[in-house]
Amino acid sequence: MTTFPARLQVFAVAAGALLVLADLPLAPGLAVPQAVAAPAATPAAIAEYHRKLKEYLAEREAFDAEAVTYWEQVSAKRRIRNAKRRNREQVVVDDYVLIQPPAYTGPKRPVNPQPEAEPERQRKPPRPIPVVADLLRAAAEQFQFVPERADELAFKRAYASFARAEGLTRQASCRVYAFETGGNGNYDAQSGLIGRPNGRPISSAIGYNQLLTTNSIELVAEQGHRLLEVLNAKVGRLSGPQRKVLEQKIQVLKRMVAFCRSVPDDWSEHDKLADTAQGWAVHAMVLDIDVGPMLQTHKLMTSVLFAKQKGIRRAAHRRRARDDEFDRRWHRPRHGDDAVGHTRAGADLELLPAFRLRAQSGGEPQQYGREAARGD
Repeated sequence: MTTFPARLQVFAVAAGALLVLADLPLAPGLAVPQAVAAPAATPAAIAEYHRKLKEYLAEREAFDAEAVTYWEQVSAKRRIRNAKRRNREQVVVDDYVLIQPPAYTGPKRPVNPQPEAEPERQRKPPRPIPVVADLLRAAAEQFQFVPERADELAFKRAYASFARAEGLTRQASCRVYAFETGGNGNYDAQSGLIGRPNGRPISSAIGYNQLLTTNSIELVAEQGHRLLEVLNAKVGRLSGPQRKVLEQKIQVLKRMVAFCRSVPDDWSEHDKLADTAQGWAVHAMVLDIDVGPMLQTHKLMTSVLFAKQKGIRRAAHRRRARDDEFDRRWHRPRHGDDAVGHTRAGADLELLPAFRLRAQSGGEPQQYGREAARGD
């Protein structure tokens, strides 16, 4: 049997022989094959290409027009179904488009006989992900403001107090907190850095309910009056330096509300503001002991409202005398109307006991992502 050293010796001899052969000149009459240039396109081939291209574009344009009409009908029917579900009306078969989308059956796009220069693809630079230090710097530069930080226990107590005052149950708050942060995230914990202080952030999501920068922009725009109402009530109970600090904070928040309302109330518009230094400064408010707990609570309210729209009222928030006020205050959860808001609301909703038990019992199916946003 051949031993291992003997095999190595055989391999070494074979490798040496290959190297020697590589240095030998080619035999007469043999040459390295050269790349053959493509023949120039003839005028007839070019004319035939343009004729086929014209036919293709005409067929494709007709198909695109048919497809646009079809998908517009789908969107219109979806709006009707969503309106019926909001009004607790029965959805019927006629509320759906019952035919399949059109399929393109025309000719394929012809190949150009003339070489075409491929357009240079420019890669979109990655979206910067701010960390807490960036948010604090932006708040100081843009609004001359430094969020009032607190220790973890004080922040949790402030969050629990406001959440309870808004009617959220302990069970719902704890379950969503466990879902968003694994149950060990602090109020300033950022996605990707929870338990990994030297890691890289995954997104700008921060806190118990993992608010994105765009979430903060939307909440300040839509609930700014409520935030200011709470702070104004609190400032009336203070005096001395504490009152002065809170009064300055109220003025900063007013400027932030005006900034967030400078664009239409739409997720995509707020997302553009989130990429600015001022948007980062607004997001720094999640770190403030007075404003942060309210923002985290209002974020969780999107899931509660989503549950109510699905007819699930128990376990999400406590029934109380102020429920009518609750409904008026939250009658239009725009940050939950968009795909991103509904995606997170749908995921959070799994942690609300009533919804989870209903899904497990074979009742209303769970809906996630864009399907949840569309209401299909």
